[in-house]
Amino acid sequence: TNFCQFKLASEVVNAVGSAASNAFASAGGEAFANAATEGFGEWIGAFSETIDTFIVVSLLSFVVGVAFLILLRFFIGVCVWLSIIATIGFFILGGAVSIVRSG
Repeated sequence: TNFCQFKLASEVVNAVGSAASNAFASAGGEAFANAATEGFGEWIGAFSETIDTFIVVSLLSFVVGVAFLILLRFFIGVCVWLSIIATIGFFILGGAVSIVRSG
C-alpha cells in the first residue's frame, strides 16, 4: 500500500521476534487509524462541552493583559533607566577587570 504506516526498527524486531513485532505494528496502526476518524461534528461537540472553560480563560487573559499594560505604563521608565545604568556599570566593570588582568 502507499500509506504511511508504523514500522519497528530492526533492533526491536530482533529483540521481540517477528510475530510480536507484527502484532505491535498492527496495533499501533489500528489505534492511529481509529483516532484519525474524528469528524468536524465531534470537534464542535467537544468545543460545546468546554465552552465555559474557553470563556473563563478568555476573560482572565483579557484582565491580565490590561493589568500588564497599566503596570507597564508606570514601570517602563524605571526599567529603561535601570538597563542604561546596568549597561554602563558592566562596561566599567569589564574595563576594570581587563586592566587588572593585563598586569
